[in-house]
Amino acid sequence: MSRIFIFDKNYSTIKALQHVLECQGRGHEVFANVVLPKNSGTPKVITNPIDMLGLLAGLKPFPDVIIVETEEVDGGWLCGLVYDMEMSNKCSVILTGHQRSDKVRRLEQLYQVQFWPKPFNLGRFVEYIETFFAVSC
Repeated sequence: MSRIFIFDKNYSTIKALQHVLECQGRGHEVFANVVLPKNSGTPKVITNPIDMLGLLAGLKPFPDVIIVETEEVDGGWLCGLVYDMEMSNKCSVILTGHQRSDKVRRLEQLYQVQFWPKPFNLGRFVEYIETFFAVSC
């Protein structure tokens, strides 16, 4: 079982990835930038870097893979955090987005992260994660 953290602004994307990674016999432990309300209500998607640090600091052990959406959310600081914490040899980062921008290219070169274009087939994306990063159960 692998620990996977999803950082996306779209709650629907988070839930879909979480469902596929946790269910269907995969058994991965999935975390996301979402805080669920104590009572019934709308989940809150966290995009503030300081609040994100709090979420990540509470994850012990650190995730094996972090999936970062790069278009609506600035994922560059998260790549830098993984690198600065010297976790890049233990944690792989996958950037997702509709196009490979100049910013994404710089992050790929600087932090050796991977890019996966949107829209994507969830099954193929999970297969890519499990094969490329060897995080299968």
